Amino acid sequence: TDGVITDFDGKYTIKAASGQSLNFSYVGYQEQTVKVDGRSVINVKLSEGELLDEVVVIGYGTVKKSHLTGAVASVSGKELQANVARSASAALQGRVAGVTVSAANGQPGEGLNINVRGISSLSATSPLYVIDGVYGDINMVDPADIQSIEVLKDASAAAIYGSRAANGVIIVTTKKGVSGPMKVNVSVKETLEWSPKFDLMNAAEYIK
Repeated sequence: TDGVITDFDGKYTIKAASGQSLNFSYVGYQEQTVKVDGRSVINVKLSEGELLDEVVVIGYGTVKKSHLTGAVASVSGKELQANVARSASAALQGRVAGVTVSAANGQPGEGLNINVRGISSLSATSPLYVIDGVYGDINMVDPADIQSIEVLKDASAAAIYGSRAANGVIIVTTKKGVSGPMKVNVSVKETLEWSPKFDLMNAAEYIK
């Protein structure tokens, strides 16, 4: 196998017979193979790879993950839906380093508290929630409707959102309609509960 490297302007010269294939590759870009069909000049434009194409939502727009310099963590919707969770905050538990999700009093059905990099204030410790560009409550969003979640953990968040972002910012982006054929997804969750007055044996007979 013969190979050459292009110059600064992308120009190259290689000997290839008709019917052979040229494989173009570069770090961070998708490889492309072109079959030689007698042409003396073959120009190829490579597309960016998936890793470079991944973007992260921040306060002032979207930035490619490879260009990101701030302390920002990103969680995709697939990761959130991988575990069964009753709320978006519960689905975020254990997914981001430096983010703690805990119950306030341990009572069943109560909301969860999210702390970014620990408790930084005695009066208010909750981060600022931004849902599709609007301030809101993350517990009001169905985890199945979330496209991605970004957690801004450094001081640059306060420079964008003000003092309310002192405890961090959690940016939620929900799913949008896309062109193409219609797709239907069905998710079913079941729970089993019984009254405390029944023991396990009586509960089994009761279920029958």
